[in-house]
Amino acid sequence: MFGAAYNDIEVDLENGTPKTTSIQSPKWNLTGLVRYEIPVGPGRVTRQYDIQHRSKHYFALTRLPTVTQKFYEVSNISVGWLDAEDRWMVTGFVNNLSDEEYLVQTFDLSGPSVFGMTEQSYGRPR
Repeated sequence: MFGAAYNDIEVDLENGTPKTTSIQSPKWNLTGLVRYEIPVGPGRVTRQYDIQHRSKHYFALTRLPTVTQKFYEVSNISVGWLDAEDRWMVTGFVNNLSDEEYLVQTFDLSGPSVFGMTEQSYGRPR
């Protein structure tokens, strides 16, 4: 399976503020998945690989470096066994195979009337 999404979004702000892009909207989002099953004895062995690529995107309209996520790719693999009746399954996973560090959310609290900091949440490591 393969999926692709392309966004071409501009946001017009008031009072002559330069145009920006929508938050959490990467220009490119690509996904792929390969799954293969092999009959073995009284069941099947499964193997799966998936990958996601997201291009650079922002978590706020300001486009400050602290709210910017550069492009990244995350891939996962799994190997499992299914019984012949599909009642029992045992699977082992390795998520975030390359141990990519990437942001999933950022809150910019750095304004003068706020806390003077940026809160960042990262995706799960391997």
